[in-house]
Amino acid sequence: MNLTFKKLFKLGVFPFLVYLVNNTIQFLVPEAYLLYSIDTLAHFLGGLAIAYSAHYALSMIEKKHWITIKKNILRCGIIFSIVMTIAVWWEFYEFLYDYFADTSSYSYLFLMQPSVSDTIKDFYMATFGAIVFCIGILHQAKKKK
Repeated sequence: MNLTFKKLFKLGVFPFLVYLVNNTIQFLVPEAYLLYSIDTLAHFLGGLAIAYSAHYALSMIEKKHWITIKKNILRCGIIFSIVMTIAVWWEFYEFLYDYFADTSSYSYLFLMQPSVSDTIKDFYMATFGAIVFCIGILHQAKKKK
């Protein structure tokens, strides 16, 4: 597969921007981060961004004729699976960050995993982002017919 800089950029720019904006707000404007629950929005946007990247990766793979996906519902299932897999990896990252950085001795702001319910909420928001993206794909495909 011929991966040009443009293709790699399109593949990773949106998830990276969500991460960058989230961390910037968290560390520069901590009051706003806690007041407006930006973490929740970040996980939703992260799910949306990963879904876009997964969709773009699938379209690149299809253009190379490595796979053919004829049903959009299958495409959405693959995208959803990719988003959820990455969401699990992300929650492992947050857990390991808290464990090795010993964030329990810091303020709540730097604690990435305050509770199990926060982890479940993060999964829900990533799921919601993926579902919104997939609904958009299905709606767009229906419009083309």
